[in-house]
Parts: sequence; C-alpha cells; structure tokens
Amino acid sequence: METALRFRPVKLDWAATAAIAVLYGVLSGELAQMPEVPRALALPLVAVSVLPAAIRRPRPYVALGVTTVASAVAMALSASPAVPLAVAFVMYLVPVRVPRREALWLLAGTLAVLGAGAAAFTAVSHGAHGHGGSRDALLLLAESWLLVAGSWVAGDMVRQRRADAALRQELAERAIREELAEARRAATATRVQIARELHD
Repeated sequence: METALRFRPVKLDWAATAAIAVLYGVLSGELAQMPEVPRALALPLVAVSVLPAAIRRPRPYVALGVTTVASAVAMALSASPAVPLAVAFVMYLVPVRVPRREALWLLAGTLAVLGAGAAAFTAVSHGAHGHGGSRDALLLLAESWLLVAGSWVAGDMVRQRRADAALRQELAERAIREELAEARRAATATRVQIARELHD
C-alpha cells in the first residue's frame, strides 16, 4: 500500500508533463514557429524543453536546469515563442523540496536564463518574420517571469503551510507529553502522601 502511494505523484507528474507536451505541440504549434531551425533539431529541442519535467520529484535540479535552458533556446529560436509551462511546473516543486535560500537562488538563475532567451529572441532571425521585436520580447519576458515566479510563490506557500502544520503538530504532541508528565508527577506525589499517612 505504501509503495502505491509513493509512486502516485510521479505518475501524476508524467501525466501533467504529457499534457504540457500536447499543449506545446497542438495549441502553440511550437515546431511550426521555428522556420530557421531544421525539423530534426526543432523536435528534440521542444521535447527537451518539456519532457524532463516528468522527473521533477526525483531529480528537481536536473529537471529545472534542462527545461530552463532548452526553453530559453526555444524561446530565442521561435518566431512566436510559448511561455515556459514546463519550467513553471518544475519550479512549483523547488521551494517545497529545496531549502528556501537555495530555492531563491534557483529562481533567480532561472529568471536570468529566461531573460537571456528573451533577449536572444530580439537578435535571432526568424525567417520571413524577421527579428523578434523588443516589445514582443518584453511581453514574453514578463509573461514568463510572472508564470515562473508565481509558481515559485505557490510552492513556497505550500512549504510554509506544511511547516506551520508540522509545528502545530509538534506543539500539540509536546503539550500532551507535558500533561502526561504532570499527571505522573501528581500521581507519584499522591502515592507518596498516602504512604506517609499510612506510615504515621
């Protein structure tokens, strides 16, 4: 029973990653938006920007690093880049699994890499579409940063809620232990008093 429960979140991660891959492929047409990139390279790039999100629980650092870098490269090469959903999906779990200070550094690094991808979007030629505009790049950057930072904040709130619940549980257990200890002391004092009275 315990094994089945332990693997269930991983299966949900795989399902969510598959859904993100479908969104990238069907809704955004990410592959079609890379006219200057050979299809043989575009397909693996899009796959690498999404599929590592499935291993976010056992390997959060790997999943975050690979999805972030691949998403930034796809962002730079695409004529109409999609927001990095897979990066946001992985980022949600980072503050839950990683110490807060380290999670903040990972967030900052992720935002910097996505910023570099958005900056490269303006410089890279996108075939008939020309170079990406700075307005489009700023909009893409704002959407990406809001999505990723929002995921981080949501994950941090979950971590804090879990920490608060654990603290409340610990305090309740401590109070029960103290009550039991006080009851034992009272019972011992009563027995000692009864023994004295019987002795006298």
